[in-house]
Amino acid sequence: MPSKHSPSSTQDRIECPDIAEEIGHDPARFLDHDLMTSEYQRLEIERDSSGSVVEARTVPDRYCSTGAAFVKSIISGIDRLEVIDAWLEVETQRLDRGPRKTVVAELNQRRAELEEIGERPDRLPEGPRRPPKWYHQDDDGDSDDEQLTAMEQLEKRAATDGGESP
Repeated sequence: MPSKHSPSSTQDRIECPDIAEEIGHDPARFLDHDLMTSEYQRLEIERDSSGSVVEARTVPDRYCSTGAAFVKSIISGIDRLEVIDAWLEVETQRLDRGPRKTVVAELNQRRAELEEIGERPDRLPEGPRRPPKWYHQDDDGDSDDEQLTAMEQLEKRAATDGGESP
């Protein structure tokens, strides 16, 4: 059962299943909202000098971030140009209102960063991670260890020392 802080599955919003299938998620889930208002409220109590309650009211909680901060953090984590293109398509063409300049600017800024530093597959090697050079011990002089993953090295050490210590 959805709470007041999590949307229900019947919420009216644009859905882009074709884009979701292509990139693995639906950008409209994040973009089809008013990004400047916070839905969170808190109780504000005004008291007189004796501590008695004078007035109690609910006010927007300024300590909770708006949707804009959330969307900005998601955009800063996008690591493929294909995903930037999909988000731009949703923001500029798929939603019922016109595109928001700030969202388009954030997406274009992230595009420029990715074009400068490269997309994730270009920056990070795929496959098992190798340990840093300082992890290698020079006691046995075995240069084959550099070709092993960290897990393979641990398994090798356990096999050669009788399995008593990793």
